[in-house]
Amino acid sequence: MGRKHSKNHNLPNGMRARIRPRADGTSVTYYFYEKRTDSGKRQEISLGKDYIIAVQRWAELEKAKIPQSAVPTFPLVAARYQNEIMPSKKAKTARENQYQLNKLLAFFGGDNPAPLDQIQPEHIKAYFEWRKSAPVAANREIALFNHIWTCCSPANWNYINQPSPAQGIMRNPETPREIYLEDYLYDILYESADQTMKDAMDIAYFIGQRPADILKIQVHHIRDDILSIKQNKTNVRLRFHISGHLKTIIDRCLVHAKVYLLSNSRGGALTVNAMEKRFAKIRQKAIAQYPELEQELKECQFRDLRAKSGTDVYLSAESVEVAQRQLGHTDGKITRRVYIRREAPIKPLDSLNKPSKK
Repeated sequence: MGRKHSKNHNLPNGMRARIRPRADGTSVTYYFYEKRTDSGKRQEISLGKDYIIAVQRWAELEKAKIPQSAVPTFPLVAARYQNEIMPSKKAKTARENQYQLNKLLAFFGGDNPAPLDQIQPEHIKAYFEWRKSAPVAANREIALFNHIWTCCSPANWNYINQPSPAQGIMRNPETPREIYLEDYLYDILYESADQTMKDAMDIAYFIGQRPADILKIQVHHIRDDILSIKQNKTNVRLRFHISGHLKTIIDRCLVHAKVYLLSNSRGGALTVNAMEKRFAKIRQKAIAQYPELEQELKECQFRDLRAKSGTDVYLSAESVEVAQRQLGHTDGKITRRVYIRREAPIKPLDSLNKPSKK
């Protein structure tokens, strides 16, 4: 047994911490196990930089129980995930993860934080019940829980060696959005839009990309009548011929564009939030003008232009593959299940060639 600590009181006896400065001005802490050999000489064994792993190794060497302060809890591993994993994600994903993490911490944290090894499948079921008012969001939150758990596995942080308690738990059923922006609704919304929003709606419809990918188009992405896009979500690269109505719109935008094809009043990039607020104003203006269509217009969102584009390409080409390529999907099943929201009308019998009667 080593001597008691005058500082670092969170360390068990026989464990040492040394702080070393880094070139960037930060510091890193290294942990050591200190013991005496049979000859009385002091010996140190490196325990690494991770406090939890270091204490676990100390417990193995001392044949002692792991102190409660070093038992990995969900809030503790969530904090590491937040500091190490989330910064590497795209901004939108990181924001969504932060919201999801806040919900998970409200359930598994608080005054009595849950130790990882005590979280059981019944606790995951209880979480779904707790979040029953937001079933789809609960699915995403448990997906994040699973990813955090994977980070804690022996192959990664090595905090716990057991399968995720969420494994095998049925998720809440999800139904893909079915709204199809009919032409007459598109025309009504278009009438209520200013020129920037008209251009945004047209471009979104003609190339079928996500709002964030539409808004990040810059002047230098356009060369020799080709528009090049790299999707934010999947990193898929797409190239569109600039011709027809699309060319008319882009040529008009380029007259005033400095950096971004679509910009705000100060010439900067439009954000997705700003675009959604603008579209909401358009929607309210259209409802005021066409109150009899209030319910249909209320359901319309700017993101529905992507599905309208994919659906219309599919109906025109009669091919899922063509729509899949337009939308930049690697799997045609996603195109079919989520983005194709209309089927070609079925011809009645009297419009077909009847078989000859004998």
